[in-house]
Amino acid sequence: MNLKSFLSSPRFKGNAEKTQQAIVLNASLWSIIALLVLMIIGNYLGGQTPLLVNTLNFSFVAICFGIRFILHRGWLKTVTGILIFIGTIYITFLIITLGTIRTPATMAYVMAVIFTGLQFGKKGVFLATTLISCIIGGLILAEQNSLLAKPDFTVGITQWISYTLQLGFTGILTLLALNITQRNLQRAEQEIERRKRVEKTLKTLSYAIDHNPASIIITGPNGEIQEVNPKFEQLTGYTIDEVRGKNLRLLQSGTHSKEFYKNLWGTITSGKEWFGEFHNKKKNGELYWEKASISPVLDENKRISHFVAVKEDITEQKRVSEEQKETNRQLQSQLIKITELQSTLHKQAMRDPLTGLYNRRYMDEALEKEFARAKREKYLVTLILLDLDYLKKFNDSGGHATGDIALRRLAGLLATSTRTEDIVCRFGGDEFIVILPNTTGENAPKRAEKWRNQIEVFTLLHRKDQALRITFSAGIATYPTHGQTIEEILKRADIALYRAKLNGRDRSELFNQEEM
Repeated sequence: MNLKSFLSSPRFKGNAEKTQQAIVLNASLWSIIALLVLMIIGNYLGGQTPLLVNTLNFSFVAICFGIRFILHRGWLKTVTGILIFIGTIYITFLIITLGTIRTPATMAYVMAVIFTGLQFGKKGVFLATTLISCIIGGLILAEQNSLLAKPDFTVGITQWISYTLQLGFTGILTLLALNITQRNLQRAEQEIERRKRVEKTLKTLSYAIDHNPASIIITGPNGEIQEVNPKFEQLTGYTIDEVRGKNLRLLQSGTHSKEFYKNLWGTITSGKEWFGEFHNKKKNGELYWEKASISPVLDENKRISHFVAVKEDITEQKRVSEEQKETNRQLQSQLIKITELQSTLHKQAMRDPLTGLYNRRYMDEALEKEFARAKREKYLVTLILLDLDYLKKFNDSGGHATGDIALRRLAGLLATSTRTEDIVCRFGGDEFIVILPNTTGENAPKRAEKWRNQIEVFTLLHRKDQALRITFSAGIATYPTHGQTIEEILKRADIALYRAKLNGRDRSELFNQEEM
């Protein structure tokens, strides 16, 4: 322990008023000890002070050190009481020992009154003044009636030192009292001003909370409800008296998972703010949606003391949003149906309903694209124009249904016997056209001959004594060998087809340059 810690007053953390009282008591004790020590020195220098006086001085010094020990234990009231009581007795016995009240010791009563006033205020001053007045009155009567022992020493340096020290000590205590009073008044003014600001702020916050369109809930660290605003009562149907002290689980609808609440509490208990949506239940059992933010409030020790939840009713928004989603789903479904229908219509517009092959419209588009690419990339395109032989014969023998079967059989053969890049179309009533990219005029007849051989296995029986066999005639022309335009190639394929029919049908013919 160093000198500074030995002389210093005890400090009481979190209790400024008690610490201040301890500082005053500690300063008073050291002042009294210093005064007594100086008086002992003065008495020693004077040499005529009675032994009992010095004994009292030494005893009181020892008592003051004992009182300091009690002071450091925190027993302030006990210290004050002992100090005043022992001090008053000490002064009285000192006067009796000296034999007259006309001594410096009498002034010590003034210090006792001042010290009592510092500790106990007006009531302490009144009681101390009354008591000491009675004691002085008794001592005066005793001295007048020669009941006190006559002093056997002369006034000298001892008395001068005592008067001087007591005057100085009285002045110091007075200044200390004024300083403490001044500081307390200043502190009181600051506290009053601070409280006014706090009250104004609280009034503003209270108004904002009470008139807030959002529902506000203040809970303890375990989720027990402490305060709610009128909007909460209006929304949930619960009054503050019904929910105060109850856990927020009161509002749970049972639609959220345990993991949802675990994540929520994990966020806010870690000191972070949580944002999300609740599906909660009102007092009448009705379910509603809330958008919420929950924030932790920390105390001076950085521990969570409260949670503040600000919630907005979004039930109507949710309803409108769900209706919009349902409307969007219906529109999406209708759009898909429309798209499918458009695709079907597009296919139907591009397909021949009887054979399923591409129709004349698609053929015109395909020819333009294929010829444009052939010009750009400089490759051959061959067209095979086919005509079903004797369609009228099929219709006359078995009706139009038999003719339709023949057309479908030929169409099916062409569709399954061509390459992916080849395009097969129904050109007219009994005419078909096959577009063959990258195919020469020499290879095209071979492919046509292969189809002719394959179609021979198909026979249509409609009577026991008659069998109808499917055959076709084909005319072939190649771009750019036989022409530079679509019209020219089609015309020359048709010329070759006409020649195949003249030559007995059931055959294919390549356009002859001599026919140009």
